[in-house]
Amino acid sequence: MITVKQIEDFSMASLCL
Repeated sequence: MITVKQIEDFSMASLCL
């Protein structure tokens, strides 16, 4: 199950790319 924190972490990682 994907949590909000995981989504936020993934979004931040994507911005770093």
